[in-house]
Amino acid sequence: MVPRMSDALPPSDAPLEALAVRRLTAAEQAWTVLRHEFRDLFLSARTLGPMVVYAGFGALAMTLFLKASAAMREKARESGLTDAQLQEGVEKALGELLAFVGWGDVGTGAEIVRDHVPLAELSFFAAASYFLPLLVALVSFDQFSNLSTRGARFALLRVRRWSYLVGKALAAVASVAGFLAVMWAVVVVATARDGDPAEAWYAVREGLRGWGLMCVLALPYLALTALVSSLARPGLAFVGTFGAYIGISITNAMAHHWLPEPVSRVVLVVFPWEHAHKLIARDLPTLGAGVAGLVVIALALYGATGAMLERRDV
Repeated sequence: MVPRMSDALPPSDAPLEALAVRRLTAAEQAWTVLRHEFRDLFLSARTLGPMVVYAGFGALAMTLFLKASAAMREKARESGLTDAQLQEGVEKALGELLAFVGWGDVGTGAEIVRDHVPLAELSFFAAASYFLPLLVALVSFDQFSNLSTRGARFALLRVRRWSYLVGKALAAVASVAGFLAVMWAVVVVATARDGDPAEAWYAVREGLRGWGLMCVLALPYLALTALVSSLARPGLAFVGTFGAYIGISITNAMAHHWLPEPVSRVVLVVFPWEHAHKLIARDLPTLGAGVAGLVVIALALYGATGAMLERRDV
């Protein structure tokens, strides 16, 4: 694999040349690494390819849902249902669906309808979340695999290791967040155009909310990818990342089915997907617990990556 420009951080760059004259602060060092990595990561063909495929599936899901939703509304009008009856039916159907997939109950569905959450955006959030780990793996599977090839030696002789970690990690987060922002902008426009003009504000509000929460959901997967890549060579980093994802999924399922409930309730908090369903909740305590759980998992994994980086001989 050809190393990215950020793996070498060429000495011709002015901020790095300045290291020979004055010692940059940890924040300045992290910013220098972030700039190089983000430029090469976000604009590389290897990154844009998976993102386009992911966007294509997202657009297909949105198109199918919007068409199905329009057909259902037309059928309801032909049946002579009032708006109140239609809303009651939507609440019940949504609640039953959320309960079936383990993402809520009838109460959750009622709160979602009450807050005017566009169901197209809710459906997109759920569908896109399932494939988000795959996108993260494809984009950032070799974040730190250059440690095994000594490709990071030039940079690590000039910046603190934790600054290097923070800069690389933030570049990966910014790349995924930037792509998701473009996707959610398309979703918001499509939802607002298809719905009632009076409801356009809700499409914008929920689009911003969905984008932010999906970025949070990506954090533990980005951190796990960072940890795996710090242990594996470039050729094995992708395989190792997917192996870790599969192992987590299997262990998660085993904990659900084999452990008694009091024990499984404690064990399952370490799995990112166990917090995903809380992100669609409308009450702040549940939403806050989901966000906090994901952030804590990400910080723990990044901490492990940092500890590994400190011990690596590069």
